Amino acid sequence: MGLLLLSPKIPQSLYSDPAWGIKAMTQYQNGLSASMNHLSTPFPDDLSKDRVDWIFWWPPCSQFLIYFLMKANLMLGNAVRAICLISILIGSIGWFLWFLSFHLSTRQKIFLALALPWMHWPSNSLFSYSAEILLFAVSPWVLYLSSQLVKYWKSEITTGNLYIFSFAVGSLLGISYWIKYASVLLSAGVIVYLGYLSIKTKDRRIIYAFCLILACTIFSSLCLNFINFLLSSNLNPISSTFKISFKWEDALFACSQF
Repeated sequence: MGLLLLSPKIPQSLYSDPAWGIKAMTQYQNGLSASMNHLSTPFPDDLSKDRVDWIFWWPPCSQFLIYFLMKANLMLGNAVRAICLISILIGSIGWFLWFLSFHLSTRQKIFLALALPWMHWPSNSLFSYSAEILLFAVSPWVLYLSSQLVKYWKSEITTGNLYIFSFAVGSLLGISYWIKYASVLLSAGVIVYLGYLSIKTKDRRIIYAFCLILACTIFSSLCLNFINFLLSSNLNPISSTFKISFKWEDALFACSQF
């Protein structure tokens, strides 16, 4: 509530990373680019010409969400602010539910749920938007639904409901990759945890359910990488800069650490 009261007094700005995508989205609205993820910039060798690049170095989720809100007649700044406020609300509820999984006192759980939105990345997005606010909204639900899924594994859940729930968890893990590439670390942790528990149960239904989660996560991530490769010849920022080089100084530094 405090953030809601403070934010209208401060103009909304954009952090540099998602600003590229939002710039591409506004160019698309004005007919200057082919899609919301194509960015038109001056050609370095001839500034009288433009070049259009597919944005592969940043996931496209932000501009898609902002675009649909602007289609509802919201101005750019208001659309960005609305996404931030909604994300803080959804994330705060998710984190509170996740905190309920721990053996904490009621006061501790309420304090954590109220204090978390005031941390740097959630609260700062109300003033300088970054995609971390979307991850703030999605991450607790990934953790919470995964923990609930494990509880369902231990109960007599029907096969159909088991697969539906598993599909939802896998889809959410996959969607998080479209929000921020670094979310693959969260997804990997959840996948390893669920994989270990599913194998430990030795229940074929549960193992199949885990395979469904894994397939949904990988499929969603591969889709974005495939689109990036088709339109830019790069899968993601890592693939565009990845190279293996060996220097004797590196070996000497490694030996010095023992």
